[in-house]
Amino acid sequence: MLQIIPKKNAIFYVQLLDPKKEEDEKKFLEFLNEVLGYDSFGLILEVSGSKNFSLQAKKELGLWFKKNKIELRKNCFGFVRVKQQIDEKKLAQMKKVIPCPYFECFNEESALKALSNKII
Repeated sequence: MLQIIPKKNAIFYVQLLDPKKEEDEKKFLEFLNEVLGYDSFGLILEVSGSKNFSLQAKKELGLWFKKNKIELRKNCFGFVRVKQQIDEKKLAQMKKVIPCPYFECFNEESALKALSNKII
């Protein structure tokens, strides 16, 4: 189930939770294209449950981030993943790949605080 919850200051909390539907991954990509229209925005993403993104969706997301690198660097003041466990090695890799400030937090409250500190 995909939920997109707008927060204040153009921060969007996106949850991809069980039960997941086939169209959720497509809707998430559509949302990412939509949010690029903002001059300044922040993203919080929580993916949990029995299945993360499919291999195809991971490929499409990788291509999307590569294609929109300049816009993300310019307009996205932060991208936060809400995760149960944080792997420092993977975190360092993601920070190299994601073109905007990238963080990982254990809960929504910490994620909002991290992004609130990044608002210009």
